[in-house]
Amino acid sequence: MFKLPMAKQLGGFVVLVAIILFGFWAYSASQGQYSVVYATSGEIYIGKLATFPRLTLTEAHALITAKDVNDPTKAVFRMNPFSSAVWATDKVYLNPEQVIFYGPLLETSAALKGIIDKNLSPEGEQVLPAANSK
Repeated sequence: MFKLPMAKQLGGFVVLVAIILFGFWAYSASQGQYSVVYATSGEIYIGKLATFPRLTLTEAHALITAKDVNDPTKAVFRMNPFSSAVWATDKVYLNPEQVIFYGPLLETSAALKGIIDKNLSPEGEQVLPAANSK
């Protein structure tokens, strides 16, 4: 049987370990950060985004803009969690071709504060203050 020299065996082992470590790093680096995802349809999603091995959103919410019932000239933002939808799910696989951009949420964003506080209405939605309100 053909036997590789010890140096090549060791080199192959080092490459294999490097690939495994890189995969673990890529997986762990892509987990658990709240992000915003803007789709080509104009819909905005917020949740924990994982990019490896595929684009996945967990703890997902749809961000919807609606007119304020008290002042129709103003807009309010509503976050509807996917978990309270009729078709409730705990994770969504995104089509990368339908995503315009995505990025992490700042700790000071109203959306992230709303998710952490979980001040949801009985319908499962949450009204967020407008970005320009004080």
